[in-house]
Amino acid sequence: MQRHLNDDTNDWINLRLAHGLRIVREGSRYRIAADFPHGLIVTDLIDSSAYADARRELEELVRSIR
Repeated sequence: MQRHLNDDTNDWINLRLAHGLRIVREGSRYRIAADFPHGLIVTDLIDSSAYADARRELEELVRSIR
């Protein structure tokens, strides 16, 4: 399952390969960090609406892995 990371660079990541995910709140916005064997990937700041969408997608991913 690939998720778009950044519209400017058009980076894509496969979250199934991540060792861990972390959500960091910065004021009213968020960043999502994914830890991979080759390094850490961090999203741009996202608003609460985009965060809610991303969180739902992450929850679906976790359910599909179990």
